[in-house]
Amino acid sequence: MHLIDDGKQAICLPGATLHQLEKALRPIKREPHSLIGSSCIGASIFGGVCNNSGGPLIHRGPVFTQMTLFTRMFEAGAIHLVNHLGVSLGDDPETILARLDRGDSGQRSSQTSSKRQPL
Repeated sequence: MHLIDDGKQAICLPGATLHQLEKALRPIKREPHSLIGSSCIGASIFGGVCNNSGGPLIHRGPVFTQMTLFTRMFEAGAIHLVNHLGVSLGDDPETILARLDRGDSGQRSSQTSSKRQPL
């Protein structure tokens, strides 16, 4: 999990927890959307996005995924990595994934890249 844009947004890797997000946001005096106990038991950020956009948290506004990095498989069997994160991470899948693993999230792109990179 890496904060970007001066902590206005976060790149959340698989398995990142609400507790990790809460800890990362504390020094910049921000809080994650969900704080009602679930961050203490290892709840994932992804689960929080899926489950905590209503109920008592509705006054905080909706929680959602705005950008993503995903793979797409085409009929011919080719698999491509698609970067819709809005950050410049490189031009090939190995570089993109290695930079995300290191927390080197690059610079915000002026537009979201929709380049497809063959895997």
